[in-house]
Amino acid sequence: MSKSKPELIRATLVDYPLIENMWRFYVYDMGRYCGFNEGWECPTSLSFVPDDLTRYFVDQTRKAFLVKVDDEIAGFVFLNKVGTKPEVDWNIGEFFIIGKYQGKGIAEQVAVQIFKKFPGVWEATVIQENERALGFWRKVISHYTNGHFLEEIKVVDWARRNPKRVVFYFNSKNKWE
Repeated sequence: MSKSKPELIRATLVDYPLIENMWRFYVYDMGRYCGFNEGWECPTSLSFVPDDLTRYFVDQTRKAFLVKVDDEIAGFVFLNKVGTKPEVDWNIGEFFIIGKYQGKGIAEQVAVQIFKKFPGVWEATVIQENERALGFWRKVISHYTNGHFLEEIKVVDWARRNPKRVVFYFNSKNKWE
């Protein structure tokens, strides 16, 4: 576990090229677990451009954050309000910690900071084949909520690629109820 505390910094459009660059590493990591699914193939062009992420910077219902550790960029977090249930306040849109900081407790610290910063009803959805992410979210959410969360498999209508997901659902306001 890292002794350094991660810092969440609100990302702006000025940070967009940095996030586009990190997106290549995100795709690489996702390819380890979801490479047989459409959309997670290795980019074959140096001009690879990720999905249009600008909505996370201009839409008031979405949020983009950079993660910094010891003044070094360590990842990003995207939040939105697109849930499988109408009462969802926040959904983890994308969550990425670069390899250097993986397995050091940084990701869990970031998740807890996000849950505290935006209290409410949460969802986190994970592609079924992404066993590492499934284990991470089960552990973090269970620990944060003292085991009070719902986990189910659903087909989500907002994901054109990989629509069958494991959905974690919990309330960060009442985490001990």
